[in-house]
Amino acid sequence: SEVSGNCRNVWVENCEMDSPNLERVVRIKSNAVRGGIVENVFVRNIQVGECNEAVFRVEMKYEKIMEGPYLPVVRNIHLENVNCRKSRYGVFIDGFADANQVYDIFIKNCTFDGIQEKELNCIIGAENIVFDHLKINGQEI
Repeated sequence: SEVSGNCRNVWVENCEMDSPNLERVVRIKSNAVRGGIVENVFVRNIQVGECNEAVFRVEMKYEKIMEGPYLPVVRNIHLENVNCRKSRYGVFIDGFADANQVYDIFIKNCTFDGIQEKELNCIIGAENIVFDHLKINGQEI
């Protein structure tokens, strides 16, 4: 799970997941001590019964590290045809509020049902997040 050496050009497709122990469907994590670039990630045709926290989670302050010399970058991430029947959040991005190190995130033709939080998505410190035919709890976002 270490990305300080970067993680590029990743494909995940045609998967099924379903477990009350599944925390997240897609998780990208780093912090300002680890740094690194995560880019060109393509996730498509994923069917999920349930997960506990979020369908898509980006965590830029992993291990509660808020400062450091190496701000990580997450960019050009694509989710397409990802369907989940139950989760706390749909999209949960916890970036650096003043840095926007998370950008160019594309979520297309996805359905997230059974989202439990009033705030369906939680997005901090990110830009150019594109929802194209994303339905959460039956409503297009």
